[in-house]
Amino acid sequence: MDGNVIVDGNHRYIAGVVQGTMPEVVAGTMAPSKTSQIQPIHSIKIDTVDWGNY
Repeated sequence: MDGNVIVDGNHRYIAGVVQGTMPEVVAGTMAPSKTSQIQPIHSIKIDTVDWGNY
């Protein structure tokens, strides 16, 4: 995380939400070119259906 922004491992965050356990948080640095892509966590749509990697 860079402050309150997930910079790597958003899949771990979503898996933690689905499973009910949160992964360890590790400090990171966000690339300046990615700042326009920041979105609030509540805007992430979590689909709990296993699509079999399709």
